[in-house]
Amino acid sequence: MGAVDSYRNPLHLDLNLAIERTVTVRGYRFALRGGMDNLTDRANPTAVNNVTGTPQFLQSLDDEGRHFVVRVRFFWACAREVMCRFLLKIRTRRLKAGGGQHCPPHCNLLRQKHRS
Repeated sequence: MGAVDSYRNPLHLDLNLAIERTVTVRGYRFALRGGMDNLTDRANPTAVNNVTGTPQFLQSLDDEGRHFVVRVRFFWACAREVMCRFLLKIRTRRLKAGGGQHCPPHCNLLRQKHRS
C-alpha cells in the first residue's frame, strides 16, 4: 500500500466569476448574484475511493465540472427605513403624551403618517 502520506490528490484549480447587484424594493434590500464556477472546466475531484481491495482504489470521484450559480440574499430593511420606523414610534408616543411633532424631512414613512 505504501508509506504514510505517499499518495496525493491531483492539483486542484478552480476559477469562479460572479456579478452581484443590490436592489431595494419597498424599503427591503436584496442582492441578486449570478456566476460561473470552475470556468476552466478542469476535472477537480471532490472525493477519492479509499477502500483497499476494491478495483477503484485511489480513483478520483465526483467531478463537479463547470456550472452556473444563482444566489439571492435578503438584507432586511434599509437602515434609513428602520430609523424612520423607530422615529415614527417615538413620534406616536409623544403625540399621545401631548408632545411635539418632529419629523425628519427624508422620512417618507413619517410624512405619510402626518397626512393620515
